Amino acid sequence: MKVFFAKYKRKFRQAFRYGNSEIFHREGFIFRLNKDGQNFYSEAAPLLGHSRESLKDVEAYLTKESASGFLDGESDFASIRFASDRIQNQAPFSGIRSNALLKSSELGELFEEYELLAQEGYQTFKIKIYPENLSLILEFLKNISGGRNKFRLDANGSLQESHWKHFLKIFPDLRPNLIDYIEEPLADWNQKILREIPVPLAMDESFFKEKDRLSALPVSVLIAKPMTLGSLEDVKKFCQATSLEVVFTSCLETEVGKRNLLSFLSELNARFDSGLNTGDLFDQNFMGDFSFYSEIPKINPQEALWLASLSWKEML
Repeated sequence: MKVFFAKYKRKFRQAFRYGNSEIFHREGFIFRLNKDGQNFYSEAAPLLGHSRESLKDVEAYLTKESASGFLDGESDFASIRFASDRIQNQAPFSGIRSNALLKSSELGELFEEYELLAQEGYQTFKIKIYPENLSLILEFLKNISGGRNKFRLDANGSLQESHWKHFLKIFPDLRPNLIDYIEEPLADWNQKILREIPVPLAMDESFFKEKDRLSALPVSVLIAKPMTLGSLEDVKKFCQATSLEVVFTSCLETEVGKRNLLSFLSELNARFDSGLNTGDLFDQNFMGDFSFYSEIPKINPQEALWLASLSWKEML
């Protein structure tokens, strides 16, 4: 049994924005376990602004750790514990639903994108909202009538109090139960206006900073990225420690990490539509996105070539 690792860097089609930051590519490490003539893969990819460890931390870990130490999964770094846990997973898969990410920046295109994805079976839709697109998104939502589809709005802390005052004026025009939740509405969770917003509020990247006073904040939903939390047991403990609803999302992993996440969520029996479909953000996307994953997609020839092109090193 041998363990290998390789660093990767994958470009996005265009800059991916969250909050006031932009990233242009994704970096991380792919692990390969060769066991009984078969290869098993996992990924460790800390995400800036979400993970407590950095890519340099993981790189330093890999210069010192042995294969047996990696497989033991005792690292201080959540992404390493996640990768160790998943590379040894052989559990059966039970199927997972995903939300869709709406990306269009023009109203007509947004309606076309939404209608197409709804026809593909999606029931939950995520939209990134910023000061410059808020009016567009609200106009779009005002024109959604009938049906049971829901929308998750993610501000990544980029909006101001004035934006939410505008939202409150528009809110009566929206279909009841249209908005599933609003994620990271403001950078500061102490703002009084948050208690006036009549839909559930979700916490994502600010969790590690605010976790000790969650009960005092107007939070109903926690966004959990397993890559930032660790092993399956780590995430189970995380879920057991809160009475809030937990929705799982990706950390913008590659196809390897997406498979890891699918198997992870299946074992957790994830109750809510998860945020899985970010593959289209990459310049090269080797795996399709689906509203429902009845099985974990296998490595296709294009992805196999990409994996073979990486510079692999053996962990001793």
